[in-house]
Amino acid sequence: DNLQAWFREIAKQTSDIDYNDHTMAGRKIAQLIQAIEEVQEFHQLESNWQIRQFLNDTRSYLHQMIRTINVKEEVLIQIQIIGDLSYAWYIIDNYTQFMQNLIKKDPGLVKKLRATFLKLGSALDLPLVRIGEAGTEDFRSVSECYSKALVSYVRKVLQIIPQSMFSLLEEIVKVLTHDMVEVPTRLDKDKLKDYAQLNERYKVAKLTHAISVFTDGMLMMKSTLVGVIKIDPKKLLEDGIRKELVTRVAAAFHNALVFNQKGVSNDLPQVLLRLSTKTGWLRAHSSTFRII
Repeated sequence: DNLQAWFREIAKQTSDIDYNDHTMAGRKIAQLIQAIEEVQEFHQLESNWQIRQFLNDTRSYLHQMIRTINVKEEVLIQIQIIGDLSYAWYIIDNYTQFMQNLIKKDPGLVKKLRATFLKLGSALDLPLVRIGEAGTEDFRSVSECYSKALVSYVRKVLQIIPQSMFSLLEEIVKVLTHDMVEVPTRLDKDKLKDYAQLNERYKVAKLTHAISVFTDGMLMMKSTLVGVIKIDPKKLLEDGIRKELVTRVAAAFHNALVFNQKGVSNDLPQVLLRLSTKTGWLRAHSSTFRII
């Protein structure tokens, strides 16, 4: 109990450190590190592996705090100058295809791209510096204008996820409509093996899992503040799926509704036949959506 109370006191002292005074804060942290080392030695805590791991992690965090406190203002200014990404507005689009190819190979990479999008947000600082110094009321509107442009680029990069999802969806539709036989409502048990279609069902399950990996990759990005606009990955994914769905449905009907411009023959039956085919295509996609 005494040891537990001592650790509570150490935690309180750590939270009460005044970081405005760098010198005193550094000394206080060094004293806390020394105190933890002494209590670990005298109270024979080395035998408990879990406690020893916690104490080692605590000392590591305290050492990192000392290093952070000792960072000088000049170093921060140099890092800001070196890390200036205002030039990215002119060249970032050259890397769009590269980023999309990486996302197709590894959807989990979206989580790492979040840092890239946040860094692009810092590119807004340069055009807004003078406006902010002037104290004009246009600061908010200009910030929103640049932020919307940046959000539009983020949507453009991440649109590869809905596109990849629908490509996989097309493969599922082909398996369901061409390779698999629909199971009847009533079925004799001796015919159950004939309708099992294990290879086809495995392929559908594999493709469905691949689609879920893409959605998980998008959702791992978490909510991100791009400029002055907050991006919700779930909403971003829904909007991307809606956009891709509209694009594909519009393209399907555009190809189906093709009439003979010469007007020599009545091609209405052919158009109706193509429309009926697209109706089946839509039903297949609807049932596939329910599967995933």
